[in-house]
Amino acid sequence: MFYKSKSVSWQANRNNSLFKAELIQRELQHLSVKSILDIGSNAGAVARHMSENNFVVGIDKNLDTRGFEKPFKNVALGEIPFNLENAAKIPDFDAVLLLSVHHQWLAELLEEEADALVKAAISIAKKVVFIEFAALNAKYSFSNKFKDNDENSVTNYAYNYLNRLESQSQITYIGKCPESRREPFRFLFKIEKFK
Repeated sequence: MFYKSKSVSWQANRNNSLFKAELIQRELQHLSVKSILDIGSNAGAVARHMSENNFVVGIDKNLDTRGFEKPFKNVALGEIPFNLENAAKIPDFDAVLLLSVHHQWLAELLEEEADALVKAAISIAKKVVFIEFAALNAKYSFSNKFKDNDENSVTNYAYNYLNRLESQSQITYIGKCPESRREPFRFLFKIEKFK
């Protein structure tokens, strides 16, 4: 990971948090969302952008707010790992964010364990989940599940993955989010629960 300075978190050096927050906010307009859980929030940059009209909680196993002025303004952040034990204790939220998280679970855990975490996150959401997919096989520790940095290939993988886990919801591809030179975009999906 590239750091401009060791005195700030990697998220403080990124310019894509506002872009992601605005993309998600547009999707939330018709859903009457008041509470949001950001799983894997890091410093809570996306959560902060969304906290003006919502109650937002951000959790991460490695919370890093270096480089952010007033790091806890308008959002509750906690250094809490998301695991099945903790997931069972978390109350429902209108919306759940899984931005650039699930590929880490797939890289670090057995596939069944990673799938269980994604399902647990989905179960916490009363209305909608936003999940972002990395565009490089290596991020997941895959060898060849899709063609790297190819929008159609990655989004087809994502649709198949989500439909396997959550067939009772409406799954929609929202768009691509700027990421890095090596991985120009990641791909954002919405899982809207049926009422």
